[in-house]
Amino acid sequence: MLGVMAALTYTDRLNLGIVGKYIVEEFHLGTETMGWTLGSFSLGYALFHLPGGWLADRFGPRRVLAAALLWFSVFTAATAIAPSLPLLGWLGAAGAFMAVRFLMGLGEAAALPVGNKMLAHWLGEKERGFGTSIFLAGVGAGGIAAPIVIGWIMRHWGWRLSFLLSGIVGVLVALVWYLLVTDSPEQHPRVNAAELDRIHERTQAGTQAAYGARITGTPYGLADALRKIDPVSKKVPLDANPATAHMFLVKPFSGAGLMSLFSSHPPTEARIRALLGGIR
Repeated sequence: MLGVMAALTYTDRLNLGIVGKYIVEEFHLGTETMGWTLGSFSLGYALFHLPGGWLADRFGPRRVLAAALLWFSVFTAATAIAPSLPLLGWLGAAGAFMAVRFLMGLGEAAALPVGNKMLAHWLGEKERGFGTSIFLAGVGAGGIAAPIVIGWIMRHWGWRLSFLLSGIVGVLVALVWYLLVTDSPEQHPRVNAAELDRIHERTQAGTQAAYGARITGTPYGLADALRKIDPVSKKVPLDANPATAHMFLVKPFSGAGLMSLFSSHPPTEARIRALLGGIR
């Protein structure tokens, strides 16, 4: 299910780029305007990662991920009629597309963090690596399938139907997810005691690896990573957790985050990258 969800998120985020040529021609949008439209998704996506994870901790991953799937699927479908929506029509075609894509990005931002939380709940230590690879394989599958499927639909029935069908599929996936999945294996009626023992089995080495950050004093959180930044070089030293540093200090501003919002205007992008230390 998580692999399907990951594939769906990447199909939905790529579809505008695939049909962009036809939208530009129909609504007479400039190349730079279309770039800002594409980048507006990344702004919403970057902003809502932390709130999405917090909501999953607060209300449970099952409900939050179902809501996120439903949210971004509705706005994916709304992309087909964005300029004619009553609340967005006054923004003009470009503004309407930007608003819809921004709102879509808010929903998709929660998908991967909440998916990782589900993996932690449902997979034992020995299966977690393989399970995570299946989850992330959905990203590549969606990236491969999107140009083929969206392109075929667009050629036969037009670009609007590609957004509508993507949205409908997402709503169905959200419904199936909500009906079949539980927050933890203990809550699922079809998970037996032997399976629970396997999921919760942990070796002594695994325990130390999982909690080594707390045992050894190595930084393991955002606050710790921020405190370890060298005031002169502005770099995180080697004793800081590299995954934490990259996720919290680099990724939100990288090519997949906020920086992609400015990719349509290279001079602005270059200035911001220079100020942020040339991150990519």
